[in-house]
Amino acid sequence: GGGWERVSCTTRTHPQPLPKGGERSTPPPPGEAGRGPCHPMTAEPSSTSITLRLLSADDQPALTGLMGQAPAANLFQLSRLREYGLGARRRTQPIFNVWGVEQDGQLVAEVSMFNGAVALYCTDHAALPLLAVQVRQLRPEGVSGIKAQVDSLLAALGPGACLSRDDCTFCWLDSPANANIAVPNPTLPAPRRAVLSDIEPLIDFYQHGFYTLTHLPSRDLWRQRLLDQLLKRDTFIMVERGRVIASAQCSAETADHAMLGGVATLPLRRGRGYAAACVGALCTHLFDKGKRRVCLFYLASNQPAARLYQRLGFTAGDQWVIARLGL
Repeated sequence: GGGWERVSCTTRTHPQPLPKGGERSTPPPPGEAGRGPCHPMTAEPSSTSITLRLLSADDQPALTGLMGQAPAANLFQLSRLREYGLGARRRTQPIFNVWGVEQDGQLVAEVSMFNGAVALYCTDHAALPLLAVQVRQLRPEGVSGIKAQVDSLLAALGPGACLSRDDCTFCWLDSPANANIAVPNPTLPAPRRAVLSDIEPLIDFYQHGFYTLTHLPSRDLWRQRLLDQLLKRDTFIMVERGRVIASAQCSAETADHAMLGGVATLPLRRGRGYAAACVGALCTHLFDKGKRRVCLFYLASNQPAARLYQRLGFTAGDQWVIARLGL
């Protein structure tokens, strides 16, 4: 993970259009106007020396500034940076490493590795070849992020790099005033915040298997993942007779943004309002904590999810891609 040598080159960049999907089909979300779109990428003609290197704790302010240009798009990375910092290790393995591309001393792009997957944020096409070299060395299982960013990396990696992909709708809820969170149904179990004593029922729940969610091969790995979740971020659950039947997680957060994930209901309980109740309770909790925006993404083909989040007041405005890699 952390022993890659510095790579540099001199390159001449010619004007190139953004990849398809790189321009917004809707106006920027409130609060990001004036801060650039979710995925700006310049293509101005220039001749310059660019360098890629593993970033250290001293680079954290510059990295936060780069990713802060698009806080919603970079929410997972900003959250990991906040939770672990740069260069942290668990036993002998790195937890969260980030490589940055500098142009004339300024950070213009980065790629990070966490739990076997990479994410990136690139503001200049000239940085993509170096990012692609680093990703090939890392050999991650996948990459996820805003469509224009992921598609640009896949193009730089070349044919055959992407084994499969899920195209998702990215949406957000900006304030409690925009939410349409219904009064809890008294016939349903009340959603509540999960605590450490819920970990075994939660493992049973997530081991059931949901297509769009993480799949882990053992109960011990699930315990490690969910322990990290419960210690660092919020999870809301609904329980019947000691069994978790629905859940929604905050999978990433910063001071004013949060990303939802892990939203699921057991098959025999679907269509009864369990997911809406869990998501609504979690959103209310996050707004009470001071979050300004709550984000999430769902498979574009998942019409029940689209109806649910539209009903709750979420605004759809961009595309998110999860790609499995074969490097």
